[in-house]
Amino acid sequence: MTRIKIENPFMFAAVNKLRFEIDGKHLSVEDVASLPYESRTNTSLQKLYGELTTEQAKQPVKKLGSNNSNVGCETLDAKIAIVEEIYNYRVEVRDAKNDAEAIREKKRLLMEAIAKEEVSELIDGKSLKKLKKELAALDAD
Repeated sequence: MTRIKIENPFMFAAVNKLRFEIDGKHLSVEDVASLPYESRTNTSLQKLYGELTTEQAKQPVKKLGSNNSNVGCETLDAKIAIVEEIYNYRVEVRDAKNDAEAIREKKRLLMEAIAKEEVSELIDGKSLKKLKKELAALDAD
């Protein structure tokens, strides 16, 4: 089956007032974007994607040389593209959050190591008696 690449499936959805039918509900793009990835009891992004791709597989194959376009293919392709874009966006956001957390943790560890090195340099080679004497001198000031 020949597929037409829709440049902006979200614009296509807005112009055509596209709705996603699942579990007896008619969901907007915004509703789809708020669905959980997976759920055993509720509507989910994965369940919607499964239903859309199953419906896509049932579409008749276009014959070579035929000028007839499959009615509904463009809408179905747009729906699938939207669900894929929503999923990919969520993955990017999750990865960026994980990267930021990893950077914060690395900074924390480096700051700890620097603090330990500074302490080590401060007391390096000094006896406990000398350190206590320095502390007493600081307290006297």
